[in-house]
Amino acid sequence: MHSIIWKFTIEKSNKAEFERHYGPNGSWAMFFRRSPEYVGTLLLRESTNENVYFTIDTWQSEKDFEQFKQMYHDEYMELDKKMERLTVKEELLGRFESVG
Repeated sequence: MHSIIWKFTIEKSNKAEFERHYGPNGSWAMFFRRSPEYVGTLLLRESTNENVYFTIDTWQSEKDFEQFKQMYHDEYMELDKKMERLTVKEELLGRFESVG
């Protein structure tokens, strides 16, 4: 399995909308579900700062994600641009392979 972890800082006023779009049944997850190789999304909120979130998007493999992103590049970029207004800061923490 291949997981991509993002960190987001948001304005408190965007909390509900951010959670709706970035959660396991949100806009990103629905978009990714076009691929049978998409496994799921986990949304976490930092316990000491309610304006900081993490997403973990899991795919069967890195290749599967890259193929999806290439195939749906324009739509991916359009959704990313649309969601940009919900965040103050967005940071890719890394891409990880499961080992156990």
